[in-house]
Amino acid sequence: MNAYFLKMLLCLILFISFQWQLSAAEVTPDKPLLQETFQEPLSKDWFWGLGTWKAEQGILRGYESGPRRHGPVKMRRFELGDGVVDFEFRLEGKARFAGIIFNGSQQRGHIVHLVISQDQIRVLGHAKKGESENLLQQPHKIETGQWYPAQVRFDGPSMTATVDGQKVTVKADYIAEPKLTFGLGGDSGGPAGEKAGALEFRNLKISSAPPVQTSLSEAGRAAIRSEIQAVIDEGYYPGISILLIHRGQVVMREAHGVVDIETKKPFTVDQLCWLASTGKLFTATLMASLADEGLLTFDDPIAKTWPAFADIRLSDGSKPKDQVRLRHALSHTSGIPNDNWLKVERQLEKNSPQLAGYVAPQTAGDFVNACLKLGLVVEPGTKMMYGRPIDLAACVAEKVTGNTFITLMQERVFQPLGLQHTTIQPTPEELKQLAPLYSSTKPGVFEPDQFGLEVAARQNKGLSTAGGGVYSTLDDLGTLMQLHLNRGKHAGKQLIRAETLELLYQPQPGTNGRYGLAFQIKDSQVNGHSRILSHPGYSGPVAWIDFERNLAGVLLMQSNTVQRTKHHNRIIDTIYRYLPAQAKSD
Repeated sequence: MNAYFLKMLLCLILFISFQWQLSAAEVTPDKPLLQETFQEPLSKDWFWGLGTWKAEQGILRGYESGPRRHGPVKMRRFELGDGVVDFEFRLEGKARFAGIIFNGSQQRGHIVHLVISQDQIRVLGHAKKGESENLLQQPHKIETGQWYPAQVRFDGPSMTATVDGQKVTVKADYIAEPKLTFGLGGDSGGPAGEKAGALEFRNLKISSAPPVQTSLSEAGRAAIRSEIQAVIDEGYYPGISILLIHRGQVVMREAHGVVDIETKKPFTVDQLCWLASTGKLFTATLMASLADEGLLTFDDPIAKTWPAFADIRLSDGSKPKDQVRLRHALSHTSGIPNDNWLKVERQLEKNSPQLAGYVAPQTAGDFVNACLKLGLVVEPGTKMMYGRPIDLAACVAEKVTGNTFITLMQERVFQPLGLQHTTIQPTPEELKQLAPLYSSTKPGVFEPDQFGLEVAARQNKGLSTAGGGVYSTLDDLGTLMQLHLNRGKHAGKQLIRAETLELLYQPQPGTNGRYGLAFQIKDSQVNGHSRILSHPGYSGPVAWIDFERNLAGVLLMQSNTVQRTKHHNRIIDTIYRYLPAQAKSD
């Protein structure tokens, strides 16, 4: 009886296993809606085209013919809503760019046009026939004679294009319209025909968009929204926006409340904000980039680049046991007094003549000399005194490279990450779009705070602050945090070695284990233990990464209040109740 029972149980298990495998096969990835083999004769769905086109051995090859009036384009009928288009392309000879066009209604004209040239990726939108707008333009190098993979994914009003591992996303309402035809084409090099150059395409495949699997439940989103609204209702912030990137996927990107208490203009996800001290995360990334290239080390004495620093002394005139090093500047343990110490111990206000070079230096040399005059009030590396001396990092960066801190930030951080809405020197137009900053000491009472505008005015004269001079948006700040979460990788490329970035995250002596190199460190016990690497800002924001959760997060709120740490923690704790620490990527 036992043997018979075991035999029947085994059969039942095998049957269930077979049925599960059959069911899984039915729901796993769909068959392509179109898989083009590019063999002559082409399907009649391929129609009108400019130039000469040949299809053989799985490759569609196009070049110009006759007088030049347009690059070669080949069109195909294929109605598509949300979906994924995969293909490979190659530029031959003098070909300048390849592209793919999606056409909508006659009223709309082209819905969108992806252009991939030898030095950039560009996305054009066509809201109306005869009109176009540049939705995106981002540097990216490709070589002629080499095949490159590309993918275009449509998800409602969003389009994500991935070219050679670099991913870009644009959003416009008309992108969500049905695509009735599409075309392959570009610029093949000129009217000399095939002798000038050619465009080649292969492995064209169109699939329906797979459902997005999100790791954050709708109940989790509802709870987070409720907590954000509760914080707004307490009356310290007009509005708050949030971005969560979990396991490489955006799982929440929303804005709540208003940005301006006078106009009641809604707080939006693309709102430009002053980051204040949260901008230190950009400084940390820049300094890691310089260290990764061997231009400096975090153990370098400041005196290596500014020799006068070798003579800095303690208050009693004695020489410190250790030199002031770059890591001390970045961890606020240099021993140079901060603003609070100067105010309390020396009874000095910011407008005191003695502090002119410290508070509002005109050059890096002014700031270095001001620090030397102040001297040391404690031994370097023994006590954290959070504040202005972190600007020594900018002074060192400028000295070792011969470039301004602003230029370095643009060339080494903003541009490689494709941050098009991040700046240190906001233009007059950008300042008009900047979220107003408020100071709030009582619920419902908001006083205008001009600090962010003052910093912009100073930096627009050429001198920047390493401590808090960045103006950015939710998405751009999220991209920076994702770089750290990806251990220095962006768009498939290693921008900074992981071991170099890891140096930023290590607790520094004198900080009680709570600060690294321009990164704040704290532990969370909510839904599993994890370490949070972050930085808040005077103007309200906070950005963080959590390796145990594979999570990057950003909160933007433009209000200076002593309540902000408590409110950050409340919102983050709510998030963590729905994203456990053990949920790591595969």
